[in-house]
Amino acid sequence: MILVTGATGKSGREIVKQLSAANAPVRALVRDAGKAGDLAALPHVEIFEGDLRESDTLDAALEGVERALYWARASAPCGTAAMSERHTIATAKDLTRDDIKTTPYNC
Repeated sequence: MILVTGATGKSGREIVKQLSAANAPVRALVRDAGKAGDLAALPHVEIFEGDLRESDTLDAALEGVERALYWARASAPCGTAAMSERHTIATAKDLTRDDIKTTPYNC
């Protein structure tokens, strides 16, 4: 199973579509499942509604995952660069586990 964060964004959505087309099992982590209807209709795609800022969400989303693609743009309250950076670092630490290969990307 491959976890893709930021799955309803422009790049994340395309990654999910390409993985599905390659018959790869994908778990698409989204904040709003209502925005992922087209992804839910794809074969091999599981929609997982959650928030990267919540550790419990990540624990559940990572269950059974072999690889995680961190493809979410950091957003933070007030939109400050420092807060976005802290959020990105905290999320990356949560995604880093010995049993999961992680590919981070942040724009």
